[in-house]
Amino acid sequence: MVVAACAIGASTASAGAVAQTRDRPSQPRVTASGSDLAVVYVDAPAAVPGGTTTLHVVVGNNGPQTTRSPFSVRVTLPNGSHAESPYFPNTCKAPAAAMTVMCTFPAGLPSQQSATVLIPVRVAANVPAPGVLSPGTVVVKSPDDPDLSNNTAGFSIPTALP
Repeated sequence: MVVAACAIGASTASAGAVAQTRDRPSQPRVTASGSDLAVVYVDAPAAVPGGTTTLHVVVGNNGPQTTRSPFSVRVTLPNGSHAESPYFPNTCKAPAAAMTVMCTFPAGLPSQQSATVLIPVRVAANVPAPGVLSPGTVVVKSPDDPDLSNNTAGFSIPTALP
């Protein structure tokens, strides 16, 4: 159900649509969608010291609408590890041997759909094994998102004996 209220001198459209004010009809204003992005899955299989693993991140759109703005996913790896390219998607960027990777996604993620990030991670040769590298964090950010309570998730990377 969409409820719209009109102020004197302005017209509005349904939620998520383009609205124009009467005093500036040539400059349409795009209203934010009601898309609730959430970090829904983070996993890194175990890695041996000096070896690699792949961090899997899934961000979902809980809806009720398609994202109207681009959004970003920032991954911060735990101490004792660093990112190694290539990343998926190819919009992910990081300096060489970085602990932080930033990925951007275009507008248009439909409600109840997800976006995936894959980051190859190198574990330092001097970390203890078996053990756990932590904390790592994943943060999704969008100007459309009204619920920030599900935008951050922590993770760890287990280390295994060779």
